[in-house]
Amino acid sequence: KYGARDYLLKHQLTAPSLLEVLQSALAQIHQNLQQRRHYETSKRILRQEFIRDMLLGRVKEPSVLRQRVKELDLPLGGHTFMMGILALDDFPLLKAGMTPPEEGRLIASIKDLLADILQEVKQGAMTHLTPGKFILIFAGEEKRSERNFGQFVQTTLSRSMSSLRRYLNISVSCQMSAIFDRLQRCQEIYEQSDMCLRDHMLTASGRLFTALP
Repeated sequence: KYGARDYLLKHQLTAPSLLEVLQSALAQIHQNLQQRRHYETSKRILRQEFIRDMLLGRVKEPSVLRQRVKELDLPLGGHTFMMGILALDDFPLLKAGMTPPEEGRLIASIKDLLADILQEVKQGAMTHLTPGKFILIFAGEEKRSERNFGQFVQTTLSRSMSSLRRYLNISVSCQMSAIFDRLQRCQEIYEQSDMCLRDHMLTASGRLFTALP
């Protein structure tokens, strides 16, 4: 009594009703996946907007920075930081040979590739700041020495450059910043590093530059 047979007899499923149940379950799964993708896309956009705001000096208050880093689940909770600026070589010429949709797809592909690398190393965030220019910010682990942190950043930036060249056939130049100790210095570090990169690119391209004045 009250075994599986009793319940099956009370809740018999015909082929049409079983199909309806399965279709309903599949629709719910699809809806959940869509909501998850929407959430991830929205969070990625908000992360990049926040990085832009830091670089442009729109957000500098330490408490606000800490709160936003926590809310957006950004891997920037360390005590030492470094920045890399990747600029597409000859971007105006490259842009002139593309339609706006083609340019949009190229930028999206670059962002996806860089995001995948940062997701793997789990110690950085990025944004597309201006046409043809991408900024990566890295946070050092507490137990990692500054020398080791610098080597890690240099290796990651080199890998990013070689991946863009290999998979998208794009040449980029890159400037690596000095180590800095507070996220509120992002605008200062960006402006300093960007000036160095522009100076370097007057005489060379397709290289990773580490020298700062």
